[in-house]
Amino acid sequence: MKKSILSFTFIICFVQIIFSQACGVYNLKYVGKIVSNNDLSFKIKLPNTFFYHSNEMKKDNKGNWIFDYAKLNNRKIDVTVTSHLGSLYTSNQLIELYKKSRDFIPIFITSINKEGEEKRSIKKVSFEKIKFSGKDISGKPTLIIIDLGEIRV
Repeated sequence: MKKSILSFTFIICFVQIIFSQACGVYNLKYVGKIVSNNDLSFKIKLPNTFFYHSNEMKKDNKGNWIFDYAKLNNRKIDVTVTSHLGSLYTSNQLIELYKKSRDFIPIFITSINKEGEEKRSIKKVSFEKIKFSGKDISGKPTLIIIDLGEIRV
């Protein structure tokens, strides 16, 4: 009897580990482009999901930064950030929640000249200029696409 219970418990644990899925995890995909007339390179920091679920601008209540560095490819933004929380909301419900919590998305931009000197600035992109879209695909994480358009520096 004890061997049967132990075997059954082992099988249940094994199945849970192999076939488990993160409930409600969703992704934010930022797209856009940095536009500049000068010969600079750029690096940027974009808000992660802590930003949309927090009133703070730099750190959450656990001390985690709510902005992540993003790599650019020829000044193009194409970055996916995975949520820190699970959510049972659809993509459209999350988008509405985001729009109610903020008026803009701050983007930290670092310009780097040929000598390696860095200059930091913040661009506030209003929600009126951002195109949001969402994809809810069964069995896959919800995807929210945040099209920032052209960001002039």
